[in-house]
Amino acid sequence: MTGAPQPGTVLHAMATMEGFFEPDTRPARNNDPLDLIYGQEAIEFGAIANQNGQSVFPDADTGWNAGRRWLSVPAHLLYNDEEYAAFPVPGRKLVGGYLNAQLVEIINRFAPGSQKGNNPQAYVSGVCALCPGVTPQTVITAELLG
Repeated sequence: MTGAPQPGTVLHAMATMEGFFEPDTRPARNNDPLDLIYGQEAIEFGAIANQNGQSVFPDADTGWNAGRRWLSVPAHLLYNDEEYAAFPVPGRKLVGGYLNAQLVEIINRFAPGSQKGNNPQAYVSGVCALCPGVTPQTVITAELLG
């Protein structure tokens, strides 16, 4: 699939939470639905510029495809019952990728509360409200991304 996903998909919901559909927001101006951080991965996915650390894409379709590819990197999980007891999924930590992890893990890695302005709990709740049948514990697959 390429281009904009259908409403009700996780990718569409995340773009909504990032403010992509609001006029004159950074994601809208940058053709970057997920407001991706600029770096080598974003360049490989089509970013053409860096605006204060965020990616700029030549058009919205390229931005949608970059977001889809970003979230389609398979999840890499570490397991340790004691060390990771307080993580979103107790006993495991998402350290790389996103695909096939639980939504709560994905959002806490994608938009961590340690970064200024992020509220992972509100983000997860917003995505769940926009995606019928999706809960914080839903394992996100390519089909759910959109």
